[in-house]
Amino acid sequence: ITGYQVRALRMNADGTVRNTVDSAVLGAGARSLVMALPAGQYRFRVSAFNAVGEGPLSARSNQVTAR
Repeated sequence: ITGYQVRALRMNADGTVRNTVDSAVLGAGARSLVMALPAGQYRFRVSAFNAVGEGPLSARSNQVTAR
């Protein structure tokens, strides 16, 4: 694995995705990420990169509230 990318899914009250924001591709050694997101409800997904390209997205995280 050469890197990771985080996708923030901003959620509507009914549980549907309102919009998404992707981080830059982070190096394989990255252990944290700060994303400037508007207040709201979010779920996150992660994909890994290697020499072949991007792998599948992870399952969605639990819903969290951005402050």
